Amino acid sequence: MSDADLDRELSASVQASAEQRAVYADWLLERGDPRGELLTAARALKDAATSSAQARAAARLEVVAALKRLATWLDDKVPEGKPWRPADVRGVTSDALGFLSHADGVLHRFRVASGRDLPIPLSLGVAVPTVREVALPASPPARSGASVSALQPVRVIDLLGDDGAQRFECLDLELPVSLARLGLPAVTEPGWRFAGLGEALSRRSRPVELRLSDGALDVESLGALLSGCPNVSMLWLDRVRLPVEGLAALGVGEGVVPHLRLVETPLDARVAEGLRGAGAFQGVSRFEVKDWPVGAPALEAILRGAPALRHLSIIRSPLGADIPRLLSATGRLEGLETLDASGCLLGLGGVTQLLERVGARARRLVLRFNQLTEYELGSLARLSRWPDHCEVRFEEVTFGAGAHQALAAVATAHRLRMEISGCVLTLCAR
Repeated sequence: MSDADLDRELSASVQASAEQRAVYADWLLERGDPRGELLTAARALKDAATSSAQARAAARLEVVAALKRLATWLDDKVPEGKPWRPADVRGVTSDALGFLSHADGVLHRFRVASGRDLPIPLSLGVAVPTVREVALPASPPARSGASVSALQPVRVIDLLGDDGAQRFECLDLELPVSLARLGLPAVTEPGWRFAGLGEALSRRSRPVELRLSDGALDVESLGALLSGCPNVSMLWLDRVRLPVEGLAALGVGEGVVPHLRLVETPLDARVAEGLRGAGAFQGVSRFEVKDWPVGAPALEAILRGAPALRHLSIIRSPLGADIPRLLSATGRLEGLETLDASGCLLGLGGVTQLLERVGARARRLVLRFNQLTEYELGSLARLSRWPDHCEVRFEEVTFGAGAHQALAAVATAHRLRMEISGCVLTLCAR
């Protein structure tokens, strides 16, 4: 097996654990590869987190030095981006190509430079096989004196190239928002921006995560993504606006995307109902929402339209007690395997309903920041039923010893095992 093949094999699971990263670092160092120095320096920086300020500063300098050596190495391995240089402690940059960042020393994410209209070179993937995620900006930043044509975005597939569309495991695509004000509606339409991407993704042998952020997306395009991309394992909308126009003509087939995540993405009830009626949520088995400024009707439409739902996460939503009510009314609570209702202001009534009604499939129930007093926690000991085989986590338990004593009484009353790790307190069957 060649070094290149062994590099790809070792890098495939390098983010899984510190031990695997250490093995990979040793292999790279034996070959004089500066990526090994970066892995070693990043681990030393992490270990120095609890040390003195002087030790932390020294560890940061080692990371910067490793990045400088990495930049020199990239000049030779990826000449299309020359000159490479350290941007900050997070990674290295190239004005011609973009920003290559690391997590725990693993070079995992590449952000294409604004204004680039050529495909990502093959040499980048050959030199750094650990890159799994690529981010594509919507368009070049506006500059004084720039012509309108110079600000036009390019198609996603033109930047990725067919190789990139097959290789990367996560595509982070910014949606255009500013060009519509310049009188260029044609190139801001998602149909133009994503032309050819669906066909390229359909040829993949492995699933891909698709993240759309910071812009507007028409509902028909969202429906098409949910129903027409069988190789998309997760569709993530981050700060995306979904206008209600065009719902009457919504013609979407049965949804095939299993994982839908919405972050700071308002969803009008009419949009949710339109997508449900078109069958766009049929394939969703995992649904996550965070900082979700929507009402109960939108959530109800999604729940009714997702019969395969098994995993639900609702973080910091103002819906409160509407959550257990809607889960019961739509019949979804019985089928859930995991439920995270953190920061939803459930109160004692909402928490009690979830504990009493959660189905036999349930394996984990996470409750944090739900404003339960020590007295209310103690009252859980009087519940007639506690979900069998379900791990119940009270995270961020910071309200004093009385709360721990109250939950200890709950554990005794229901014959549960109580575990405490940091600010996470877990109750589960013995």
